[in-house]
Amino acid sequence: MDDNESWPIYAEEYFCSVKAVPIADLSGAAHVPEDKICKSIPQIRITGAEMKVSYLLDHAYVPAIDVCTDNLGIWNSKHRSMTTTTHFIKGPEIGGDNECEYVVRKRTYNHVNARPAGGIRKVVWTLHRSDGAPFRSLLSYHIVEGAEVIKTTHGNAKSSANVYRRTYPSALRRMKELRKTLKPGEILSVMAAEQGAAPGISNTQCLPRNKTQIYVLRKNSTRKLSSEEAARSGTLMEQLFKLSGNVGQVTQLSHTAEENCSKSSYEGSPCDLPLLLSDKQVPTPADCEEAKASESRSPQMSSSDGMTPCEFQAQLVDRLSSVPVEQRKEARERIEHELDLLFAQKIQEPKYRFT
Repeated sequence: MDDNESWPIYAEEYFCSVKAVPIADLSGAAHVPEDKICKSIPQIRITGAEMKVSYLLDHAYVPAIDVCTDNLGIWNSKHRSMTTTTHFIKGPEIGGDNECEYVVRKRTYNHVNARPAGGIRKVVWTLHRSDGAPFRSLLSYHIVEGAEVIKTTHGNAKSSANVYRRTYPSALRRMKELRKTLKPGEILSVMAAEQGAAPGISNTQCLPRNKTQIYVLRKNSTRKLSSEEAARSGTLMEQLFKLSGNVGQVTQLSHTAEENCSKSSYEGSPCDLPLLLSDKQVPTPADCEEAKASESRSPQMSSSDGMTPCEFQAQLVDRLSSVPVEQRKEARERIEHELDLLFAQKIQEPKYRFT
């Protein structure tokens, strides 16, 4: 971390309640000066003094999957992990019965290696617009006086010089994609060139830590799907895509969507969030065929014109809830693989490059 580098502070305040979060600034409804917005992940300096500080991040520059990764090492453990709460917001109201304008996800962290215990806390607020895309995030820290992080080493490293420092998830995904086509020795220089760094320099979290990190990418983490798996995955993703444009079932599930939007929050693992809304009618293959025929007789409509985000969410969850429990893990893995490929392609776009 460069000691001369600094990140603009949005507010010297710790936001831990959704009622205190500046939704207007997060959503872009209110103007925020450019010198108040971070275009990269801020690095936190612990000085021993009490600190309450918040940073505003723009996801036009910072991938949303990186927002929870900082320079303070491990936040979670098997005995303590972050909690997630999702709020559906319409204007000034939280958890109203009508269609939500924004979805705000709150992720709360209590540093597992902080001394004293509970002395370092973090809350990450991420606002998703009506189209589901993350727009901005608010990183809020509270560090008590005299708090410190007990540094841990990487894996089974014997030297305390190898302090654990997370690589950004977007960088890991890019490494996995390059691993399929390039030799391990070539990946570091390619990623350094993509980030605008000098070849051979890997002291930032957006680059591989070293060549060892690339070599340990096992085949099982980068393996290609078999033809049968690819066919099943393609069929599943194709069904989900068609479902997003299926306007024939909107009226049928609108009541379900309104009930789902009325739920103000959900607490638990983000992996279980899709299972929150799975107690209503499940579309059958016959329903899909009927809707497809109806769609062919009517002018084609985009998903954004044909249904609201909450209605699409209801249909998507109903589709996934029809998968038998014993097969849900495999279905999630197939979806995750497809999303990994999409994310890896997305972070190559110029607007996602780090500055």
